[in-house]
Amino acid sequence: MIETLTSANGIVVSPADYAGQTDDLVPFPAASKLGLTGVTPLVSFVYGHEAGALPVAGNRLDQFDAFVLPNIEGRTASGSTDWPAKAYISANLDGGLTLQDGDILQFFNRHVISVTD
Repeated sequence: MIETLTSANGIVVSPADYAGQTDDLVPFPAASKLGLTGVTPLVSFVYGHEAGALPVAGNRLDQFDAFVLPNIEGRTASGSTDWPAKAYISANLDGGLTLQDGDILQFFNRHVISVTD
């Protein structure tokens, strides 16, 4: 069970606060890192996801935003306390992005996990 989700800019969300709700999108403006903490019957864990631009001259990507859909199906904590959620980190492209020949888009994403008993 995921207990909290924290963005790089310090916003903390508890998925349990969204039990029974389906249409909530939780924005994390200007966040390129998301981390979560949770527990299973055997271990506690920390998981992180990061996306960002590579420091390449002329790279068209620079700012990133994140958002989470904490309870896609609107499940409640009765019975199973697990419910589907999605998290996204995307380039902040105000007004969209039109690419031309020679434009540079270089980015990375990484996932890290730590488990303790």
